[in-house]
Amino acid sequence: MMISNATILRIDTGRVTGAGSVVWTQGTALAMPAVLDVPTSRHHYELGAVIKDASAVVYVLDRVLDEDSREALLSKTLMRRIQVQATGRDAQVWDVVATDDRVHKGMGNVEVFVKGVTP
Repeated sequence: MMISNATILRIDTGRVTGAGSVVWTQGTALAMPAVLDVPTSRHHYELGAVIKDASAVVYVLDRVLDEDSREALLSKTLMRRIQVQATGRDAQVWDVVATDDRVHKGMGNVEVFVKGVTP
């Protein structure tokens, strides 16, 4: 059983054009269970300035990640956005600030630090 309060609906990737603007490519539809929370003091202590702009963290268990989604979330070269729908709320698009791949007591998860996208 997995406790989940959110669902990742898609992972978008972005690229910078010659004019300096970002063009986003919408990812395929997903229904990936996740947990949406705020960064903890441990996160701030360990990651410091790397996550200074993050307003939330999305936890995704390794067992629900397919290889393409895992690669897209953990990429250090791609600009990424994720669309997340918290239980009982409208979907929201978040810019990915940083990611961390964690394993603890044999259970792995990806932590995705995000900030809200302003319209």
